[in-house]
Amino acid sequence: MDIEYLLWLQNLRNTLGPIIELVLSCFSYLATIGILFIAIYYWCIDKKKGLLVLRVYVMANVLNQTLKSIICCPRPWMRDNRITPSSYAIKGATGYSFPSGHSVVASATYCSFAYIAKSRVTKVLLCILFILIGFSRNYLGVHTPQDVIVGLLEGLLVLLIVVKMKDKIHNHGLWSCVLVALTIFSLVKSYPLYEASDADLMKADALLAYGLGFGYLLGTYLESKYLNFDCMINTKTKVIRFVIGTLITAITFFGLNTLLKMIMARYLAKLFVGFITTLVALYVCPLIFMKIEKNHPKDDLVNNS
Repeated sequence: MDIEYLLWLQNLRNTLGPIIELVLSCFSYLATIGILFIAIYYWCIDKKKGLLVLRVYVMANVLNQTLKSIICCPRPWMRDNRITPSSYAIKGATGYSFPSGHSVVASATYCSFAYIAKSRVTKVLLCILFILIGFSRNYLGVHTPQDVIVGLLEGLLVLLIVVKMKDKIHNHGLWSCVLVALTIFSLVKSYPLYEASDADLMKADALLAYGLGFGYLLGTYLESKYLNFDCMINTKTKVIRFVIGTLITAITFFGLNTLLKMIMARYLAKLFVGFITTLVALYVCPLIFMKIEKNHPKDDLVNNS
């Protein structure tokens, strides 16, 4: 039945043409760039709430990639050759299918923002957004309905756990051990080879998530111990932080992604890319902000000029 639903959407996609396909691929892309919105919120608006959203994002990624590594479910077009995924989405559809990574990231990110938002309209719009992102993965032919539904529920579940447990989940030692165990598991397990490079791609996706986890743990520890920066700053300073932080983080991510793949296996490169990029965003960027802002009186940073 799930394949028949995807075939119906595929016929609809062919009938409606490339414009709707492009629009929904843009919605799908909003899941990928959600991490940028989290970083901006952390740097410029509210560090504590930004960390809450980031915690949900990281935990949801780790959980999802672990499930994918265990279940090893093939993509829809591998199950049925009548499925032709959208050219806009196929490049990013790496690894296994269940649960949908875009869906879990969308629900973890945008539902977390909905949780901390004050406006009811904003909450509703964010919830509609993550549902549309999930639907886009079906419409583009890269995930089945069950992939998307479980992915969306997975993000909501992690948000609920983080909100309910609050400070009880801040045991860095415990989570470090969990991540080490998951990393070893990902490296040594066998993977069904549905296509030639599938095993390496799946390892890469999983190790990127675990790298994010390691970077989150070390970055939050170093920031709270040595920096403890705040977001009580004026609009001009927020813009400066946004520009500097985005440039540094983007250069780190893309630079390392290119460099490390030249000297080590792709999946190991992804582990270090996730770790170092997250560490840079959480600790190095705030350190640079504080160095730049150190010579300015606090009133100049808080009051709009």
